[in-house]
Amino acid sequence: MEEEVKDFSEDYYALLNVPKNASKAEIRSAYKQLSKLYHPDKHTDEAMQQLARKMFPRIQKAYTVLSDEQSRAVYDAYGVKGVSAGNEIAPYYNTAAELKAEFEMAERQREHERFLNMAAPKGMMAVTIDATKWFTYAHAHTHEEDGDDMNFLLTDEDIDDVDDELTGLEFEEEEGMEHFEDEDEEFELYEDDETPTITEMVGGISIKSMKIEQEMQTRIDDKNTLKFFGSITNSKRSRGGIGVSWDRFLSPSLTLQTTLSFGTQNLIKAKLQRTFHKIKTTVFGELLFASMAVKSAHVLVAGLTTGFVHRLTDALSLVMHLKIGVDSSLTTSLIHNTKTFVNNISAKLSKEVSSLSVESRFDISESTKVILSASYSPLDTSVGYTLERTVSEHARFAMSVSVGLNSGVMTKVKYVSARQAYVIPVHLSDHFALSAVATASVLPIALFFAVRNLLVLPYLNAQEREKTAQRRKMKRMLMRKRREEARSAVLLMTQSVMRKIAAEEKVDGLVIEQALYGKILSSTAAQPHTVDDSEDDEQSVIDVTVPLQCLVRDSKLILQDISKSHLVGFYDPCPEETKHLRIVYRFRGSVHEALFDDEQAVSIPRKAHRRQQQ
Repeated sequence: MEEEVKDFSEDYYALLNVPKNASKAEIRSAYKQLSKLYHPDKHTDEAMQQLARKMFPRIQKAYTVLSDEQSRAVYDAYGVKGVSAGNEIAPYYNTAAELKAEFEMAERQREHERFLNMAAPKGMMAVTIDATKWFTYAHAHTHEEDGDDMNFLLTDEDIDDVDDELTGLEFEEEEGMEHFEDEDEEFELYEDDETPTITEMVGGISIKSMKIEQEMQTRIDDKNTLKFFGSITNSKRSRGGIGVSWDRFLSPSLTLQTTLSFGTQNLIKAKLQRTFHKIKTTVFGELLFASMAVKSAHVLVAGLTTGFVHRLTDALSLVMHLKIGVDSSLTTSLIHNTKTFVNNISAKLSKEVSSLSVESRFDISESTKVILSASYSPLDTSVGYTLERTVSEHARFAMSVSVGLNSGVMTKVKYVSARQAYVIPVHLSDHFALSAVATASVLPIALFFAVRNLLVLPYLNAQEREKTAQRRKMKRMLMRKRREEARSAVLLMTQSVMRKIAAEEKVDGLVIEQALYGKILSSTAAQPHTVDDSEDDEQSVIDVTVPLQCLVRDSKLILQDISKSHLVGFYDPCPEETKHLRIVYRFRGSVHEALFDDEQAVSIPRKAHRRQQQ
């Protein structure tokens, strides 16, 4: 809406018909010329005086702003809004120091708004669903209970957690789809030739676990930031905790982070990170102490993580990190990052389970991404893909499918709105099954299009229609106002124009015979609307003969390289359309004709404009 209003805002330079680099003398001279036409005291007729009282303040305002260095600087930077918005943006100042002080205040206000935005809560709610009964056969497959076998694909939000994986030790048991401890008691297996009914399929769905996380941060000053976080998980046993993290910026390249958490796991850790800009390397180290519950007893453990991130080229980075303690390991990653794709190859050496993984991320359009991944370990081999779609400015939808030889078929649906994420992981099968893969691929896509077409698009279309209606209404209101102002200006300048025409004819000078402004398709466009007799909002061409003749000085007409819609006696008859100015004039007994672009400088008469004799 602000952009629409901006199209109709006043252009003080065009109103005075002076260039943007005009001197004070040029501005004063233009103001005096216009004052002779529009000052109320220059008219004796009461009706004309009333029109002049409405018109002259525009001329006076333009001169007041452009004749003062400080207000002119504000106008050049912010336009009419900057001049008229008072102390909120940039009021009228007497000195440059006052203007600078106001700019600094505005910057502090913007910083405060960024501060509030940063403190906005960030959260995640995940509901893990078990639907393995849909694809269970008589020969029940077994697999080891290991959350890492889920192999969920990373999305943008998940990538934010890579740093935690690289630099911290996670002692909590991974959330995932735990296998049934006693399948015979948990459910009945279908026979090979038996197809489950709808009731049995719906009854086979159960919520395995639920997890809620929340985080809020506050910036104390430029060097200190506090984060408060908490989480709760409800599965076979409930777990949760709260904590606080303090980030201290010791220098532009050195950061210290200290974290305390309490709950199922009591933890304290300190992380130090240093960036060496000359060699394009970031080095980090983390020391951790945690109290863990192991077989109804609390055990104090310690861990150390260290590593570095080195940029080999603008698009290629090497990441290495070493964990010492629980799950000691050495991980090496090579990341190739360009504007359209990201490739990540990672190898992990561990005394528990080593692994190799590959991931590629492609941008197939501005709003759609595809992620392909594969991983191998002695326990499982899996492949998968992710489709991510931006549905609005602050929301996106993603679905992931992972297929493993031992971990089975998994799918995940994720919706992110602003800083809140909603995740639904679904375990479809604990073994490889083509039907489960097909279901994992089709159901999330069908859900996406159903939500998009039935809820999101109708809502967005309704909002857009409302905005369009408001823009059109605002355009009509502003156009009527500009048209009325142009009509008043033409009435006020009519007598002066008649005298100018008579004076120009005496010396065989410049006389404007016809001038059209608007959506002119050819030099012979006709049927213009005069600014004083049309009430049609859809008109596209107006007659501006009188306003142009009024601007003639000493048999010359000079217009600046700015939109002509801001000239006195003009208005924009067709916003957002390409406009031209067509002028037919007489000079030295010959008829001339010229067509100019809206923002093209005009200087007539010219020999090149002379019509050829028929």
